[in-house]
Amino acid sequence: MHEQRSQPGRRWADWAGRPRFWMGLALLIGAGGAAWAMAGWPDQVSPLDGRILLVALLVAVNLGLTALLLWLMVLSLSPRPRPGLGRMWLVVCLSEWLAWIPLAGFAGRAGLLKKLHGVSIRGSVWTGAVTLGLGLIVALIALGVWLAVKRGGLGELAILATALALVGVLSILTGRATGPLRPGQERAGPLFHPMAWLPLRLSDAAVHGLRWWLVLGMVGASISIPAAMMIASTGLLVRMLKLTPGGLGIREWTLGALTVAAGSIDPGLALTAAVIDRIIELPVTLAAGYLGMRRLGRGSDAAQAEPAGGDDDQAEEVPGV
Repeated sequence: MHEQRSQPGRRWADWAGRPRFWMGLALLIGAGGAAWAMAGWPDQVSPLDGRILLVALLVAVNLGLTALLLWLMVLSLSPRPRPGLGRMWLVVCLSEWLAWIPLAGFAGRAGLLKKLHGVSIRGSVWTGAVTLGLGLIVALIALGVWLAVKRGGLGELAILATALALVGVLSILTGRATGPLRPGQERAGPLFHPMAWLPLRLSDAAVHGLRWWLVLGMVGASISIPAAMMIASTGLLVRMLKLTPGGLGIREWTLGALTVAAGSIDPGLALTAAVIDRIIELPVTLAAGYLGMRRLGRGSDAAQAEPAGGDDDQAEEVPGV
């Protein structure tokens, strides 16, 4: 009993001692300070701007697409009992919330999937590695499209058609690389096939790109859609590396630097947009995470669960969804 009562204190002590969090917070504060010094607070930014609500809704869409991708990957591991999409959305929301307090989101998610659905830690590591690989492919495709549009020579429709054809080929290769389907999967429909994973990751990156384009517009900056997609997909990849919780600080500097390089935009405005995007995103993810905690009935204690087993059950933080 005494040990249980002392756990919260130990958790917050662990949290306060996490150098990655403090590094990310310092980088975020530095980004905000640099933005203020270079550009001040743009007159165009207003708390009544309707685009703020739209960006917040797109954050929720990103959470939904992430949950859908993770759900399809977990189903390929034949979990027992089989989770529903709603349950997986709650798990994703809770893991986003856990990333800001004692444990990393991946460890909490892996613990929940192990405890609730019998998914091994090795299986969770596999989903994280595959998702990171998909993110890298999406970032490279977005970079190629942006470079093709920038150099000209081909029409935008031709570039888009080429990119979609490439996505189709890579989706087929992804499906083959993941191995044979589990029994019954072939009758579950095309959405449940591994070939759907890359288009889903691409859709998630596209929503991130639209978010970035809207936020830049809020500060009075203009950039092309292909450039916004390239910048956002790279920022998403940096976030997936989990160098800091939620890519805190590192994502802001990455978005700002790439935007300046790609669009010749004032550095102060680019950093201001990155900070605003974080300000809009954070309440949405924390509120969704709190909902996930309440609905799953586990809270942050679920992230501490270490299922019995051998080396396969040793959860370490890895990049991923």
